[in-house]
Amino acid sequence: MSTFYCPPPFWRCRSIFLLSLGIAFIAAGIGFFETHAESREVKQVVQQKPRLNMPDLIELSKRKVSCCSAEPTSSLAEHILAPEAETYKLTATYFTLGDNLSTTLMLNNKGAEPIFAVPTVYSLSGTRLNLAPISVPATSYIDVDMHELLAGAADEFREGSMKIAYTGISQQLGAQVRMTDAANSLIWAEQFVYASKFISSRLETLWWLPFQNSETKVVVSNTSGGTVTATLTVEGTSPAQSSPMQITLAPWETRVLDILRDIAGRQNGYVHDKGGISIIHSGTPGAVLARMFIAKSDKGYSAANNFIDPEATASQGWHGNGLRFRNLNGQKLTPVIAARNTGNQPSQITGRIIYTQPNGDVATINLPQQTLGAGVTKVIELDKVIDNANVPGSVQYGGIELEYDTASGSVATSVQSVSKNGNHVFQVPMIDPQKMPASAGGFPWKVDGDFRTVIYIKNETDLPRTYIAHLVHAEGQYSTGIKSIKPHQTIGIDFRELRDSQTPGSMGKLIPQHINNGQIAWSVKGGEDRVLSARSEQISVADGLASTYSCGNCCPDSVYQTSILPSFTQMLFGESTSFAAQQTDITCASG
Repeated sequence: MSTFYCPPPFWRCRSIFLLSLGIAFIAAGIGFFETHAESREVKQVVQQKPRLNMPDLIELSKRKVSCCSAEPTSSLAEHILAPEAETYKLTATYFTLGDNLSTTLMLNNKGAEPIFAVPTVYSLSGTRLNLAPISVPATSYIDVDMHELLAGAADEFREGSMKIAYTGISQQLGAQVRMTDAANSLIWAEQFVYASKFISSRLETLWWLPFQNSETKVVVSNTSGGTVTATLTVEGTSPAQSSPMQITLAPWETRVLDILRDIAGRQNGYVHDKGGISIIHSGTPGAVLARMFIAKSDKGYSAANNFIDPEATASQGWHGNGLRFRNLNGQKLTPVIAARNTGNQPSQITGRIIYTQPNGDVATINLPQQTLGAGVTKVIELDKVIDNANVPGSVQYGGIELEYDTASGSVATSVQSVSKNGNHVFQVPMIDPQKMPASAGGFPWKVDGDFRTVIYIKNETDLPRTYIAHLVHAEGQYSTGIKSIKPHQTIGIDFRELRDSQTPGSMGKLIPQHINNGQIAWSVKGGEDRVLSARSEQISVADGLASTYSCGNCCPDSVYQTSILPSFTQMLFGESTSFAAQQTDITCASG
């Protein structure tokens, strides 16, 4: 019999294996297991720093850098008593409390202690409004109605940009603003970013419009306290832009621009079904952020496209997980790749779709090579490619990997799957495989109504890997235990499905059927970081809504303590028994 125990909050446990009595005592003799630690004693030290074995004491005598902070830990006392707390700021480009919109601020605390999120709102003109701190409970998320949050504010604060400040561990808090028009099945979700991730003053994006006469807006926001100038160049309008558009942004100012009228400078004409926008600004990296918003209300189509900093890339490729072939109800979708060459040389693009067959084998669909001329945007619909590969109808999703042969950052991509009627849009965030965040993180879990939250985990390497995933809810925890993932495989975890089917977790626990929210946590196992990517996707088939969210930790989980269960037994000479070896892990946000 195996045993699994995971004390809250936010602790991670490895799957348990059985040991013979002799092996168990050998392990205990080298200080690798705590043989006398009862599980109830573990609960009592949840809020304390990890216990330290002799090798740990030796290492702590050296100066070392924490995975969550650039500040070195110089002594054992500092390691035990001083949490690595700093002040961090996250930024969102745009929000609006427009008519028929439900605008929500989601705050996701992955730490073991409550945290105060301090919001600051800026009007379009840059006027500042400081709001009261919002308390976010430990290892949980909250949704804040921004109509209520700004109920007493002047009308000018019904539209603008936003910052969130907090004091804690790096990447402990995640945030997202969601604007939803439920009546028309429209949703735009923007995840707050750390402006420090930008290293240049250049931004690039692209678009694909499945429907003519879609509304296209570009938001350009000055996130700094100084005046900046931004130059915008657009490709993909008729008539074409005659010369780049230049705007001056006052401190904290935000501009909402129509692509045809404002950026291209054309009163009459149309926006092509594909194109791109380049921005160069005079501020420091991260001083200007931009976002593109697309809507076709009568079709229920909506999308929010981010801008990348091409100088911040390291590889000649883009990877994505959770590329959907079918909706949750089995209806076929149209997956589409849009790629834009932002460089001055033609680029050859190759790619593959990787999916898991019903028998568990991993299959690959190689995509036809594409030549992308300098400054050209191309769209590739993948539904026929998938059909020709005879992908079984039971397979709903996979992963996608694209490579190109020009300089890193010279090709930008956008990937999405769209329903036939247009009202369901599944956007796939594409990541640079050489600039991945840590292979660990936490996501909100929401399953009220017909909502589902699916977490996708993808192996980005050529070797098998292992991971662990948890659901932390109001009445306890549920864990998958340690699972294997094959090279380049994408797996999906639907905790609602596990709840509804009453599938036991690794410890035999069930998710209570009345639980409909919580926090998902995951981490790679095995000692190597930046080998797995993950994100979550919230889907409502009935409302025609889908949004994606990804929030990484600063490093994977680490060992908190080990133990042997049971801690004591009596036997007669010649008898034998089995012991369970247990390892309890801690996240970097739990310090």
